Amino acid sequence: ILDYVSMNELQIFDYIKGIHKPTTVIYQNAKNLAANLLAADGSIAIRVCKNKFCQTLIQQFGKPIVSTSANISTYPTPLCFNDISLDIIEGVDYVVKYRQEETEIQQPSSIVKWDKDGNLEIIRH
Repeated sequence: ILDYVSMNELQIFDYIKGIHKPTTVIYQNAKNLAANLLAADGSIAIRVCKNKFCQTLIQQFGKPIVSTSANISTYPTPLCFNDISLDIIEGVDYVVKYRQEETEIQQPSSIVKWDKDGNLEIIRH
């Protein structure tokens, strides 16, 4: 995280250690990333990954992986792979062949934001 975000708040790492569900953390002052990955305010959203498959993939790749949501803006969030629009599936470079057969409803990730003063704001719980 420190390779991609300028921050001094150690409490962020304590928070991350305690996360038990998929969570996306929005950080201010992103660095060392392509400009088209940043929000207009210079922030970046980074998913905290605790899934072993994802951790292994990232470790093998050796750097962060860029992805987008599995839904089109204003459309409902897919709750399993079968709910993902064919427009999305056919419009991406690659779809991992992992857990596609699962039909168990998955809850969307939490989204939190650390503001410039080091305060935590919960955007989606």
